[in-house]
Amino acid sequence: QTSWSMFDENNVVVASGNANDATFCIANTCHRFEIFDSAGNGLTGSGNYKVYLNGIQVAGGAAFTSQDIRYINCPQGVSCNDPITATLGLNDVPFDNSWYSFTAASNGNYRISTCNLVTCDTKVWVYDYCNMANFDDTNEATIQYNDDFCGVQAEVNMFLAAGETYYLRVGSEGSCAGEQYQVLIE
Repeated sequence: QTSWSMFDENNVVVASGNANDATFCIANTCHRFEIFDSAGNGLTGSGNYKVYLNGIQVAGGAAFTSQDIRYINCPQGVSCNDPITATLGLNDVPFDNSWYSFTAASNGNYRISTCNLVTCDTKVWVYDYCNMANFDDTNEATIQYNDDFCGVQAEVNMFLAAGETYYLRVGSEGSCAGEQYQVLIE
C-alpha cells in the first residue's frame, strides 16, 4: 500500500518504487521526494522512511496520511520544511513560490505585501502549519490569502499572535520569472 517517487527540478520522475530499500543516483540539483500510502494512514507500527543524500539523512518520517512531500538538495525557501526566516521590513523573494517562516514578536495586526514592490502578478498565502502535501495554488488550507489587492500585486492584513510561527508563501505561478522583488512585513 506504500509507494514513492523522486522527481527532478523539471518534474520528471527519476526513480520510483515500492521496495523497502532502493539506491539510485541523482544529479546535484533540487529534487522532490513523494511517498504515498493508499490506505491513508501513513506508515504504521515501527514503519518509517528515510532518504539519504551522500550518506546523510535529508528526509524521513512515518506520520502522514496519504502523502508526504520532501524537497532534497534544494535552496532554502523552496518548501515550508526549509523556509527562509522572514523579518519585519523588506524580505527578498528569490524565486516564485518562496516560503518563509515568521514568528510575531507581539500580538497585533501585521501587513504582508508586494504592493508597489514588483510589476508582475503576485499572490500571498499564509498558513499556520507546514505540510507540503496539503498546499496547492488555491487558497485551500490558508488562514489568509490574497491575489490582486493593489492592481495585480497581493497584500494581506491580519492579526498574528505573539510567539506563534506562521508560514508565508509569496509567488506568482511563473509570471515574475527573472524579476527580482521583495515582500514587506510590517
